[in-house]
Amino acid sequence: HRIPDSAQIALSELKRNGVKCFLATGRPPYQVDEIPIDNLEAFILFNGQFILSRDDILFREAMDPADIARVVEQVKAGLYECLFMEAGRCYISGHNDRVRRIEQSVGLEFPEGDIEEALHNEIFQLNAYLAPGETDVLANACTNIKMTRWSPDFVDVFPRAGGKARAVRRVLDMYGISPEEAIAFGDGGNDIGMLDAVGTSIALGNANPEVKEMASFVTDDVDHDGIYNACVRLGLIDVYDHMTEQELYDLLDERGIAYETFHHEAVFTVAEGDAAGVPDLGAHTKNLFLRDDKKRNFYVVTADENQRVDLKALAGRIPSRRLSFAREEQLQEKLGLTAGAVTPLGILNDDSRAVTMVFDEGLRGKRIDAHPLVNTATMYIEMDDLVALLEEHGNPVVFCDLGPADVAEAGPRA
Repeated sequence: HRIPDSAQIALSELKRNGVKCFLATGRPPYQVDEIPIDNLEAFILFNGQFILSRDDILFREAMDPADIARVVEQVKAGLYECLFMEAGRCYISGHNDRVRRIEQSVGLEFPEGDIEEALHNEIFQLNAYLAPGETDVLANACTNIKMTRWSPDFVDVFPRAGGKARAVRRVLDMYGISPEEAIAFGDGGNDIGMLDAVGTSIALGNANPEVKEMASFVTDDVDHDGIYNACVRLGLIDVYDHMTEQELYDLLDERGIAYETFHHEAVFTVAEGDAAGVPDLGAHTKNLFLRDDKKRNFYVVTADENQRVDLKALAGRIPSRRLSFAREEQLQEKLGLTAGAVTPLGILNDDSRAVTMVFDEGLRGKRIDAHPLVNTATMYIEMDDLVALLEEHGNPVVFCDLGPADVAEAGPRA
């Protein structure tokens, strides 16, 4: 499950306002690679058994090898399937319906492996595929474990002294933050201890009933701007005033501009976009958000997905000072977009009319794909209509060759 665009905007605004943000999850580090880290100070992983900053390991605590040996014995006896999580990899004993349901829900495939290796390596967490009422077999065999659940198909298993609550207190102490100053969001059973460890606890609208019951208040579902809306309610960030996806559709309808939109899982790369199952109804594009070396001029560059964009040559053709990629905070500030959602339509959020739109000459007159301000949908729109809309908004629109410089353009060689 990806972080919604609204939550990424909230994180960016919180950082801008001096609020430190942390991620606490039951997942290992290799299952959160898609999460942008620029707005996060540290990461609580394995339900608290591993704490990382952007640069270092702040804390790690593996499970008791004696407990791991008992679990391996039970799994080999066929009592249940289990996912073993090391610091750098995970492997599962086998697949059944419960395992497949979880793989589908989280969008992952767990590799099967030799569980005997768990006897010789550090294990930080287990996912034991036991339903409610079946966990006594595990609890009675192990002496130093704690179990928590966010799915009826399995339980997270980690050291008795571990858990998100203890990890949150440890992180707050590391960063000099009092519990009364801290706010936590949660939705699963493994979040209850964490929510109890802070001054303000917020249950997402999709949370389990027991989480909602103990929280300070309940916000909207995570996929319906729950994190963002709660931050606004608490006065931590201002109301987001950029155009929404629906407002974009309303504008296009008002102008009589034809378009087709297809919704899908959040995508962050061209490859993910190609795999999203969107019909092939026009030219597939890639989009870059660039700035010059003085951070004064900004550009959205849209090219065919297979076009190599030569930034040095492009700078000479726009013309511009030396170009490089802008930061995500600048993307949000200038265009109201988040990583993975760069689109020429973001120009419509540029109230200063200062961002230049640069299109590959090869796209002229074509029908192209573009994100409608979010990376959970893809729109097809005619280039002529798009250019007219952006020019009407008042931003400079440029067509040029985005390929490498030829010999004459590059100048004589020494």
